[in-house]
Amino acid sequence: MAKAVFFTLPHHGHINPNIGLLEELVRRGEAVLCYSSAKYKGIVEAAGARWREYRVDLEAFFFKKGEYGTDIPAQENEDIRFNIQKAFEDIEALFGVGRDIYLKHCKEILEYGADYFIYDSFAVWGKIFSDKLGIPAVCCESLFVMTEEIFNAHIEYFIVYLIKNKSLDSVTPAEKKLAADCMDYYSRRIQRKLAIRDFSFSGYFYSDYLNIVYLVKEMQPMSHCIGDKFALVGMDYNTGTDLQNKREENRTPLIFISRGTIHGSEAMEVFNKCISVLGGMDCRVIISTGGCTAGTQFKDLPSNIKVFDFVNQKQLLKEADIFITHGGLTGVREAIFNGVPMLLYPETTDQYIASRQIAQAGAGIWLKSKPFCCAELENAIEKILKTQEYRENVKLLKAGFESAGGYGRSVEKIFDFKKAVNIL
Repeated sequence: MAKAVFFTLPHHGHINPNIGLLEELVRRGEAVLCYSSAKYKGIVEAAGARWREYRVDLEAFFFKKGEYGTDIPAQENEDIRFNIQKAFEDIEALFGVGRDIYLKHCKEILEYGADYFIYDSFAVWGKIFSDKLGIPAVCCESLFVMTEEIFNAHIEYFIVYLIKNKSLDSVTPAEKKLAADCMDYYSRRIQRKLAIRDFSFSGYFYSDYLNIVYLVKEMQPMSHCIGDKFALVGMDYNTGTDLQNKREENRTPLIFISRGTIHGSEAMEVFNKCISVLGGMDCRVIISTGGCTAGTQFKDLPSNIKVFDFVNQKQLLKEADIFITHGGLTGVREAIFNGVPMLLYPETTDQYIASRQIAQAGAGIWLKSKPFCCAELENAIEKILKTQEYRENVKLLKAGFESAGGYGRSVEKIFDFKKAVNIL
């Protein structure tokens, strides 16, 4: 038995994919100490791991200001330049939090006697601990692998994330070059300022040993070029029901709408436009606002639409015919495992990539219009309801996830890693 320390983030989309890994490691005899926030104590301990709370407020780093000066390279596009600077300020703040965590927890981790670390790819302090203490580490990627090559190939998604209402079709070669040049500039600046060798925006955070990725090749962009240090393991998921029995023929279709629990500026616009379109259609609609507003703020709702702050998403997806989503990977995975085609309207970079991959797999439709377009939504709903192929393609993705090995293969990979670095 070896001792592992697991560093995660206090957010559902990052801790939920890793709970199964915790359970399997404990089942296979590993002792796991997991750091997270207090609200996840119960599920961590239910997985059999020991829980310990960070003594740093991880929410605060989103609001920290970087210390960069104003000597940004002169370029023509103010929006791209300014927003990339802000993105790197967030990265610098993240490193600041990571170093605080290292200083406040280093002694107790040494006393615990960790043999290896496991860390979420955004929990950069996992790599800091590994580098400073000389203890090997495994990275778990809850989103997409974003090596330098992959990021550069899809840099337009990063640009449209930074600039509200900019469409993919309007991104010019000059803007792509501007973004790439600014990314290179600030990467080199972080190298100098934080004394980090070979820092890159997309590649630094991964482990030099092993990276567990909860995706399959059909969902991972450019999966052929990520290398053998990355294991695409899919994910185990128990739907707990016979899907055929939940979706009876000749019933009124159920459309479920959610934009997660971290909301961008477009959430209310999307909800209201969905209501205006779906109120006139022959369907049942359930909207989960994720707490961004009380359901009572929606006035004069059509009789076929119900709005809640929170719902049991897994249960609803067992019955839903269409899932309208922002493209967060937790919801996308749950839709795949429940056989539900998707309509995707993304806001952030990883959500754009998820939307692209789902559309390419024929498992849903990516709504690309900016701003959100009611006519496009209505046409897409009718197309999915009339075309069985979307549901069949979702089943193919589900089969890929189920055959990729899941948490069992993840632990086998970790045990192979342990042998390679001489951990007993």
